[in-house]
Amino acid sequence: MINFFKSRLLLKTPSSMGEALAQLVDRYRIKGVGKKDLLDLQLYELLEKQLGYELPRAIACMVRLSFSEQCHIPAKRLIHICGLDEQVLRRERVLPQRPLDAGSAFRIVIADPWRVAFSEFAARGINVSVASASQIESAWAAYFRVKADEARQQSEAAHNFLLERLVKDCEALGADEFSVKSASSTRYEVQANKKTYSGKLPAGLSSRLVVAADNETALNINGHTLTAQWRDPSQNKHLVVSWRKGRVAIDERRISASQKSVLEHSDGPYEQSNKTVLLVEDDDRFGLILCKLFSSKGYRVVRKANGIDALSWINSAIEEPLLVVCDIHMPGLDGIELTTKLRQLNCAMPILMLTSDDSDRVDIDAAAGGADLVVRKCSSPEILLAWSENLIQRFQRKPDVLEHVH
Repeated sequence: MINFFKSRLLLKTPSSMGEALAQLVDRYRIKGVGKKDLLDLQLYELLEKQLGYELPRAIACMVRLSFSEQCHIPAKRLIHICGLDEQVLRRERVLPQRPLDAGSAFRIVIADPWRVAFSEFAARGINVSVASASQIESAWAAYFRVKADEARQQSEAAHNFLLERLVKDCEALGADEFSVKSASSTRYEVQANKKTYSGKLPAGLSSRLVVAADNETALNINGHTLTAQWRDPSQNKHLVVSWRKGRVAIDERRISASQKSVLEHSDGPYEQSNKTVLLVEDDDRFGLILCKLFSSKGYRVVRKANGIDALSWINSAIEEPLLVVCDIHMPGLDGIELTTKLRQLNCAMPILMLTSDDSDRVDIDAAAGGADLVVRKCSSPEILLAWSENLIQRFQRKPDVLEHVH
């Protein structure tokens, strides 16, 4: 094989990947390749098998870029800084990587220089290098595997918590089992005290119970063993989930987010477990003060720096927070706009708004948007906390845990 670096000066600067690959076929004297009969991707894959690292190294020299021999799993932070969707980056074989020096936020590794405007990145001081398409794809595949594992673990943790809540509420009614009518149903029923209660399970949790029944495997939930069985196995109907009597202790420390009860309304005793306060404040110093203030009273504080992030968090949360404390003046989606959108989504939690503006117009707009109270930032923190707990106590009611059917 001819060493590419001894002959690179003989190559013309190609105008496309197809032209570059054709030159390499000629330069390396690779026989049996019908250049005109193969798509660029097919020809690239064929050459990559035969040339290995020599292929991306040659392409890098053609466009006067550096060659990257190693590709690492991209960090979420770097993907965010890059400003492009991760699926688009993967499709175009573009891989954000840690910078080689402190002068830039990231660098990118590409496979096809003619599909990426790498000169624009270079103009921004971002280093661009070339690697093989298979290396870049391997790094992306690993990234999405890790992401899928994280999502699965989070989903499983949320389902475990929901099952704990369901078992606890069922036992409060004197029941030690609940049933699901069929494999395709997400509705369940609880029989207790000559009454029937019903609720709705998340589809993922319902599927997990079906799998447990089909495989005859028990579910171990925080030291409690749940058994799922079909009362009518031939038809996959009437799935019954049962357990030994005894209270399930819900460990609040294992809950990563405010999570919604599986049940829909309860006539039995209920202990409030959600103590999450959503704080929306773009001022880091003031936000830190409020976080410490609420944390000192036993509340779990989720802080977001703007209305867009807060709205996204609420949309993805399993359970509404006890209270939203929101600054009015913020970039992007301000506090009043956020409040209006939350009320349009039928979010019922109390919303306390903060402002340093003394104008009556602010109070009028906040009230029209659906806020419950406006507090000036110049007020004492104890006043803010007192009003917050007042709102929580007035709005706090028994959650929709079990729905009495008849």
